[in-house]
Amino acid sequence: TPFGVDVINVNPSNVAIAFEESASKIVPVVPAVEGDPAEGYVVGTVSADPPTVEVVGPVSALGNLTEAITEPLSVAGASTPVRESVTIGVPDPAVRLREPQSAVVTVNVAAAPVERRFTGIPVTAKTPRPAARVTPPRVNLVVSGAREVLDWLDASAFDAGGDLEGLR
Repeated sequence: TPFGVDVINVNPSNVAIAFEESASKIVPVVPAVEGDPAEGYVVGTVSADPPTVEVVGPVSALGNLTEAITEPLSVAGASTPVRESVTIGVPDPAVRLREPQSAVVTVNVAAAPVERRFTGIPVTAKTPRPAARVTPPRVNLVVSGAREVLDWLDASAFDAGGDLEGLR
């Protein structure tokens, strides 16, 4: 007690303390990402280096622990990959990292795929049969991909049809 203070009563007078065995566990590092990239871009793969860390604590708490997390990394407005060193932590205060450490988190930000429609693509029989008729004779196609690839495509890039070889 501080100088000049006397304890008159403590209630309860006994306090039970339970000790639990301590252990360690290797868990994956799951990066936290926040924000939205620039318009027309999407978040791709997200990785952490190191990908795992060792945590220590009571056996009961380690049994429920499935991951370590990083402090959030913002990708707000990004149009290129984002890479930053961030602190690693655990959500359960009963456990801790064996050694405090950081992770280098890389968030790949890439152009969002675009869709393009192609109409009237002819459907052909690869091995023509005199009595064969293809129905429908033309199809419409919607494709998705990178803008720089889809921009140079036209309907002639696609071949719609089937092989009739061996059919009676």
